[in-house]
Amino acid sequence: MNRRLILLSVALIVGGLLSAFTVEQSVLPASKNTGKVAGIVQPALSAKNEWFAQTAELTHTVYLPLVAHICRSEPMPMGVQIYYDISDTSSTQFQRLVESNTLWVRKPIYWRQIEPNNTTPDNYNWSIYDTQYLNAYNNGLKIVATIEQNPDWAADNYEAHINSEYIVDFVEFVAAVVERYDGDGVDDAPGSPVVNYWELYNEPDRDVRWGHYGAEYANMLSQVYPAIKQANPNAVVLMGGLAYDWFEEDGGPFNRYFIDDVLAAGGGDYFDVMNFHYYPPFMGNWSSFGSGLIGKNNYLRAELAKYNVEKPVAVTETGWDVHWRSDIDDYQILYPFIKESGLTGEELQNRFVVRTFSRAVAADIKITNWFVFNDISPFYSGFVYSNFDKRPSFGVFQNVVAQLGQAQYTRTLTASELGSANAEGYAFARCQTQIYVVWTTDGSSASIHIPAGTVDVVDMYGNTSQTTDGADGNSDGITTVAYSAPVYIVFQ
Repeated sequence: MNRRLILLSVALIVGGLLSAFTVEQSVLPASKNTGKVAGIVQPALSAKNEWFAQTAELTHTVYLPLVAHICRSEPMPMGVQIYYDISDTSSTQFQRLVESNTLWVRKPIYWRQIEPNNTTPDNYNWSIYDTQYLNAYNNGLKIVATIEQNPDWAADNYEAHINSEYIVDFVEFVAAVVERYDGDGVDDAPGSPVVNYWELYNEPDRDVRWGHYGAEYANMLSQVYPAIKQANPNAVVLMGGLAYDWFEEDGGPFNRYFIDDVLAAGGGDYFDVMNFHYYPPFMGNWSSFGSGLIGKNNYLRAELAKYNVEKPVAVTETGWDVHWRSDIDDYQILYPFIKESGLTGEELQNRFVVRTFSRAVAADIKITNWFVFNDISPFYSGFVYSNFDKRPSFGVFQNVVAQLGQAQYTRTLTASELGSANAEGYAFARCQTQIYVVWTTDGSSASIHIPAGTVDVVDMYGNTSQTTDGADGNSDGITTVAYSAPVYIVFQ
């Protein structure tokens, strides 16, 4: 494999490098912090409807506007991944995070830091996490805490599966962690921060982790899950985010059959949310099942269905490295997954941000975390550079949140509506406001006809222009909008 392509593939194993539903009872938590989150108004949600908003089935006619008012009642799915410390709310690092308007923040919590020696919970070292979780909670951020990095005494190495005799100690640890951050006033961390979302390991399908121990992972889940629910009935347990790409038979480190081994051993009863990672170099593996991460989502939902398992889905890692570019002569060899020519890595990243989060909302992905919020060598996919100056994609992400954070998916636009077979688009409703997100897939130009006299066309960066009926020479109640790069078309 080309050396530079190998570097791209390494994005899938970043957890190792950097970290050295319908469920029957499914009651998911509403944050104590409702109201404004970093300038975005979040609806007050009951525990019952947070991920279970019901929308009446709609019948659609091409070109006719939706007349129903459809308002999103779930938390928005937009999130980011961080590794850095957020103990200081006055720091640029923390301020950038809040300014981004993200809701979800995926951040690892390391067992080996809290319990370096086998002991009891009263001797755990909580100092690293208490203030960070309190700061996140007080600023309306929902932490997805990835429990990982085993202590030396519990596993052959910090990445390896837990040795069976220490599973009981892991259960004790996880129960204590969940209790400390459940905000119920009993054995809480100072300030009673709330963390309700717990992910059990990062990319456990990797060979040096749990990859060839799927049944053992299922057994671990079967013991940890009841302890988590007893400590915090509102807790949500995420399957460790699966790489599910770059498989061993392709020269990679990931076991294709890990999830089958987990489900065959009964593990499907002991997590609330299915969880996978999606990176563009591997899009060809899933394109026959749908566009972008929708294809991988469709495939994995079908895999779960083989075991009669149905769960909500999260994507806790996705991103675009700015080294992936098409303004160089050999890009079709280096980056064959890129279909648009003549674009810098940052331009392609901006487009990928809009496409990915649009698809995530359309596919009913509950949480989608961008990897990674800030550049960390050798990964240059951040919304901010390593010094926390803003990359253009920072504003693109803010605009995604502004346009789709409170939007509900209604349907996928047809090729006829889009005016091109090489285009993709989705319709969303933000209460009485209709939003079409459209783009061409090959950099060509197309036109779409909108059933409204006036529409706002918002580009990726939030710049708005207004187009009216008659601009194309016909006054017929239909407004024509030309597009190529992703745009939001907003109308009543």
